[in-house]
Amino acid sequence: CMNKPNFWKTLLNYLLYYTDFNYYEIYGRSITNETYIKDKNHLIKSTHFNQTIKELTHHNIIQTKQKLYYKRPINKYYLTKFPNLEISYLEYHIIEDIIKKFQNQNATTIAKHTQKDIPYQIANVGDKIEYINTMYRDETSIKYLMYDFFNYVNF
Repeated sequence: CMNKPNFWKTLLNYLLYYTDFNYYEIYGRSITNETYIKDKNHLIKSTHFNQTIKELTHHNIIQTKQKLYYKRPINKYYLTKFPNLEISYLEYHIIEDIIKKFQNQNATTIAKHTQKDIPYQIANVGDKIEYINTMYRDETSIKYLMYDFFNYVNF
């Protein structure tokens, strides 16, 4: 996604949110254990985002550049070297599916989609969005639409 014009902090937060919450819905745990907050501007904030970006920049794994996106300055993130990721086959597929689904959407479109997501709806503004609330998602949830458990398991 890094070369997409819409790929910046807000989109990355949404991708992280959906990756963690969809993985939790199916497997009962998140990938990152990150805490997400429902922001007053109808956005999702990752509590450790800025700290993580700072660490990745310090270790020269990413580079941050300020660009204009619809005349608005945004911080874009570029990999400078591929990190050594230790993720499972199942985690990889959830991440790939989220990227495929959202990579071409802008933050406004994803925000509208997220406002219909049960964990987001249940949370109050300024509060933590609880992973356990994925259990209240209905037939439009990720487990009904996108995933067949047996497609991701090697027997």
